[in-house]
Amino acid sequence: MAQIKTVYLISHTHTDIGYTDHQPTVFRQHLDFIDQAIELGEATADYPVESRYKWTCEVTSFVERYFRERPAKQIDRFLALHKRGQMAVAAMEYHWTPLLSTAAMIRSLFPVARLRRDYGLKIETAMQCDVDGASWLWADLLPKIGINAFTMSINMYRGRRPAPDLNAFWWQGPGGDRLLTFNGPHYLYGIFRYGLGDMETVEKLLPDQLAKLEARDDYPYDFLYAQVTHPARVDNGPPLPNLSEFVRDWNAAGRTPRMEFVTVDEFGSMLHERYANQIFTWQGDWADWWADGPASSAYETALNRSTEELLPLVDLLATQINTLDDQLIEDAYHEVSLYDEHTWGGFASTRRPHAPFTRSVWNHKAGYAFRGYGLTHELLAQGGRALVRNITGVVPEGEKWRRWGQYVASDPSSDPTSHRFLVINPLSWTRHVRY
Repeated sequence: MAQIKTVYLISHTHTDIGYTDHQPTVFRQHLDFIDQAIELGEATADYPVESRYKWTCEVTSFVERYFRERPAKQIDRFLALHKRGQMAVAAMEYHWTPLLSTAAMIRSLFPVARLRRDYGLKIETAMQCDVDGASWLWADLLPKIGINAFTMSINMYRGRRPAPDLNAFWWQGPGGDRLLTFNGPHYLYGIFRYGLGDMETVEKLLPDQLAKLEARDDYPYDFLYAQVTHPARVDNGPPLPNLSEFVRDWNAAGRTPRMEFVTVDEFGSMLHERYANQIFTWQGDWADWWADGPASSAYETALNRSTEELLPLVDLLATQINTLDDQLIEDAYHEVSLYDEHTWGGFASTRRPHAPFTRSVWNHKAGYAFRGYGLTHELLAQGGRALVRNITGVVPEGEKWRRWGQYVASDPSSDPTSHRFLVINPLSWTRHVRY
């Protein structure tokens, strides 16, 4: 039992690839949200430090897209705020279901390396929002690339947070690494349960929530963690523009507990500094109970999973020949990964399953699986034939021009060089093949 002395506010928008809008629209909207956050950050740069506007980009995918599509002057504004601690980037490429393969999990962390290398970004914490669980391997992979904290904000609509909830723990991975993890509240709690951003609402809602926490024997912290989204649109929504004024005025009036704007990195650092030696360790997979999405599209799910099994073979072929396009390989991984991203359907999918919006959103979602399948098989065919030519010096079947009809000079099956096939083992152990 501890008295709550500080409320830590993290301003962000929840990232759904789809759901509120068509997927291409969502990709464009999120870049606009970063523009708006930059304006707010610069406008409040002279506010008291705890009330300066800070924005956390939930996922790396939009930050990379932002740097590709925005002019250099705008990128410089982003980087200046980042250096001042007002703009943070979390480490996940998207919010993932457990469908993501090991190879794709690793590939999804490449943007972290690129953003650090190309722009000098400091990325130390990962966020997973809305999903009920996270694959156990993240507890090993994230520390390997210097991510030292992980926050979860589970949607309890059809799932539950592990108990004790709203708590931190060391999550030990199957390989022995461990990750400081915060099992936090849902991202809409800041607005709808705590009332943050509006003086009248917060006076009605916050005291009861604080009292419940302070009465718990299993809550040893003197803070409340609150992710804050826009009340008009908690998913894929813009920054809430009055938050800095709310924090400034609340603190200036001497109200308690004290409010403080932080980024997700600052929150993770606080946990390490103050609580890392006091918290328990858990091991095991963090099961995701929202499996109805993948099950509702069983054919596409099976297709996508079979495609993901083949992508490491494309990687292997790329190490043996120099003709495969690296960008196409990236594109193949990205397509199948977007199918594994957590958003399934639009907001009206169950109420209006045949509406044009519902069908359009699903067309995009299913398209990720089919485009990934097509591109992966194109790369496999191209890479496999190139490797055959390199090893045997023989033009593989399908690339040799044959005459037809009365002009056929010989039966191709009579050529002894056509009685061979190449077997490639993409695994790290020896396999015996019988034929």
